[in-house]
Amino acid sequence: MSAHLGEILMALPTSGEISLDMVRRELGRSNTVALGDADVRNLAKIASPNPISLGDLRGKQRAVVVRVTPKTWQEGGIMNLIIYTGYRRSNGAGSVNPTSIHGHAISEITVATFMQKQEYAFRLFIAQFSGTTISCRIRTDKGYQQDFPLSYTSGAYLTKGGAGSTVGKIVEAVANSSWFDLTIFS
Repeated sequence: MSAHLGEILMALPTSGEISLDMVRRELGRSNTVALGDADVRNLAKIASPNPISLGDLRGKQRAVVVRVTPKTWQEGGIMNLIIYTGYRRSNGAGSVNPTSIHGHAISEITVATFMQKQEYAFRLFIAQFSGTTISCRIRTDKGYQQDFPLSYTSGAYLTKGGAGSTVGKIVEAVANSSWFDLTIFS
């Protein structure tokens, strides 16, 4: 699947007819789907055993591609932070496009290198979005690509890790890029 800047991947129509085959394609499945399937319910945000209809899937989308242009700085010589968007604009934060996901504003995307501890962290804050696990993909302008899950409670963190860990590789790749695409599958 090839994605373009700010592209919303495979959104279902907001009006008109919706078929189960359209839902199947949206979910990227090759087999048939039923309204009661867990991934269909997740897409519609309708928990079992509540009733669900095709109308509940209007405008739903499986993934959003966010283009991130970074801005890098150091704070106190302890952390090398790369803040991309949100409320910390006073530090000359970079930019994202689009600025929201499924109607929720992106508050912050942070990649941090804790130099003294030799640890790395990746954090994503989306306003009023909690209680789920989201799958993400990073693709940099240098060709690096990595899929990873984020457990989202009060902020999504990819577990801190050292050099050679998944988060360490992501931070190193992102820190050396002039842009990256963050695909968020929900």
